Amino acid sequence: QAKLNIMNQQRYHKKYYDYNRRDPHYNEGDRVFTKIFAAWGKLDPRYSAEPKIIVQINHPTYIVRHEPTGREHRYHVSDLRPVTLAYVDNDSI
Repeated sequence: QAKLNIMNQQRYHKKYYDYNRRDPHYNEGDRVFTKIFAAWGKLDPRYSAEPKIIVQINHPTYIVRHEPTGREHRYHVSDLRPVTLAYVDNDSI
């Protein structure tokens, strides 16, 4: 009985969690901002100022390369934000 109640509650909470969750999928070569994990204050940026490029896809984790340094890091999809057209340079469009 207890196990059945736990499974029912998990299903119930998953339904409401998934209702408000975004599930973006990115492609190789897409430009994204990555989350900054260092300690921060109220007005500090939450995401990197420089866009990075996705190198490898294994949804929900992505390997992202920082262009100037060439360093690659693994990020979960919840730690990425897409670069919007407002940020992209006119020369690269």
